[in-house]
Amino acid sequence: MTAGTGETLDPSSVAFTNTVKNSGTDAGVLTLQPTAPIALADLPNNTRVTITYGSDSVAYTYDSTTGAFTVLSSTTGGQPIRVNNFTPGTVVNYGVEVDLPPGTPLSTDINRGFPVPVVASIDNYVTDTNSDGVKDSGNDGTVDATNATIDRVYTGFLKMVKESRVLVGTGPAVQGTDGDFSVADKKPAPGNILEYRITYINISEAQAGTGNLTLSASKVVIVEDGTLSPNNWAIDNDGNGQIDTSNITGSAADSGASTITFFSGQPATTSSSDQTGTTVTTDVTKYVDTVTGVVAPGQSRTFGFKRKVN
Repeated sequence: MTAGTGETLDPSSVAFTNTVKNSGTDAGVLTLQPTAPIALADLPNNTRVTITYGSDSVAYTYDSTTGAFTVLSSTTGGQPIRVNNFTPGTVVNYGVEVDLPPGTPLSTDINRGFPVPVVASIDNYVTDTNSDGVKDSGNDGTVDATNATIDRVYTGFLKMVKESRVLVGTGPAVQGTDGDFSVADKKPAPGNILEYRITYINISEAQAGTGNLTLSASKVVIVEDGTLSPNNWAIDNDGNGQIDTSNITGSAADSGASTITFFSGQPATTSSSDQTGTTVTTDVTKYVDTVTGVVAPGQSRTFGFKRKVN
């Protein structure tokens, strides 16, 4: 959930159920097959994609350099899955399984998912064999209509970035770029104020088209414990008898609806008020931000708080 971790993983395969409808006036043969995304490298090399309809199945492997899908195994003699006599008004459900390879990065590091476009195309019949006014056989090899569905796999979709900056407060002038929000370490002096900002964003795609599913983050809880590494802002690091920073009351806030609770102690397990002091029992040593509702696709929010350097 943090930004820029550089981690990779071998994700479990993800299964989708796609739906295609013949909205035309003629029957024909429906063909289902994967195609390369617009940016070839958006889908990792050696991704395995399996399309299933009824008892038929075709497994492909992807080449991110050429954008080609090569058949690995099939029940169709190596041909794409075909659905014969796809009549007007008919709805077909088919399965797509996406297995990303080892070494796949976190979506929250690259700010996107991994798209697998699947094209459904129909070659309409051209012959009415029984003269009933309905074309029921014969194909001219021409694709008469297509529809693309993108099955997008995410390896995480709620991104979180923690930044800080130094404010003057009652202390000396701020050094260099320490007054700008960044993930870099800061060098505050006594009397300065440390302001922390945690930005959390749902990087998944928003609703587009019809019948699509979206990813919303629910039950989001942000815990900032100043007594647990790598945090140390609620600890007496220099051994002078007081914690190094003190809570500034009223500073903890979320840009959206949420409930913020406060804890004291070390460990920070004692429920407290939004208090300020110079010891772990009289100050806030942990903030818990419980987000109300969901974080929708594309939505970005922030949680922040301030601490005065003692």
